[in-house]
Amino acid sequence: MELIVVLVQLLSSLLTLEQATASDGVFGVKNGLKIGVYWKSFLEFQPLMGENYYQGEGYRKKPNFYDFLSLSEDFETITIAFADQDVERCHRKGLFCPYNQIVCGIDIYDDQEGLKLFKDLKDAISLVRGKGTKVILAFGGQEFGNLRVPFGTTRMADRVVEHVLTSAEKLVLDGVDLVQAEGCGEGNLRCGDATAEHLYLIEKLRTRLGSEVSLSYTFPSGGPTARVNYPFWNVVKYAHPFLDGITLYGSLTTHNQIRQVIGNTDIPKRKLTWGFPISNCGEGDDADAAQEGPTPLSSLKDVATVADKARNLTIGGLAAWPSYSNRHC
Repeated sequence: MELIVVLVQLLSSLLTLEQATASDGVFGVKNGLKIGVYWKSFLEFQPLMGENYYQGEGYRKKPNFYDFLSLSEDFETITIAFADQDVERCHRKGLFCPYNQIVCGIDIYDDQEGLKLFKDLKDAISLVRGKGTKVILAFGGQEFGNLRVPFGTTRMADRVVEHVLTSAEKLVLDGVDLVQAEGCGEGNLRCGDATAEHLYLIEKLRTRLGSEVSLSYTFPSGGPTARVNYPFWNVVKYAHPFLDGITLYGSLTTHNQIRQVIGNTDIPKRKLTWGFPISNCGEGDDADAAQEGPTPLSSLKDVATVADKARNLTIGGLAAWPSYSNRHC
């Protein structure tokens, strides 16, 4: 089954649930839950490097943004994943490529073909936003890792802030999502300077983005008995006034960590989102995904279970992530 079909069915299953009271928020709201989806740009933009690039072959395929545009019909938010927030890595030239990525981490380069492709992407974003769908740019995540500040200085932290702002401005977006890949553990405070760095970056970005552009923070949640890891726990407690949304990315058991957050902080529940991977693979095809993160949901029964739990928790919304296993199945 095509991934786009799975996503549309996901939405349909949510809309058949009992009506809920809609809450105000930065993102759109449907039936009481914000419904968002992550669009994996690395599956779309695949430039050829090395000799093939120099021979003018350009990109393996030229995306027509069909999935991206189609998603706008059914989801309040589309998050483009992932841009790279690492200012050191982003300012190095590629070994085999004479061009630079226009937005670091998204494989579109500033050559003639890349500039046209980038315009196509911006046009698609403009069309989607014109329909009322919010478009967010995610930084980090499984592709580029946690937020980090090289050398741990405020000067470098300010460079990271400028880099994120510049990247978002190039695409003309509604928001920025800071996506983390892994924590230090639920009882481990030895995270280097991660807590201080994340809090500093979030506060600075909130000030610079203003009230028209949303700022959110996403992190992986653990298994059925796990608690929220550090440094994420400190961010949830102390940075939520600067954030428009916080997504706990997990699977069927993420409600346990959401309850921990609700019971031990004063964060408004409308700011919380339950993120989960979905897969269009058949059962047994997700061995790779199981090693890379939470087990993807591949049945509408599981999706309906998550949606029902989310509504009982009265949180703000859900966010579906196309599974990395789609590369293999």
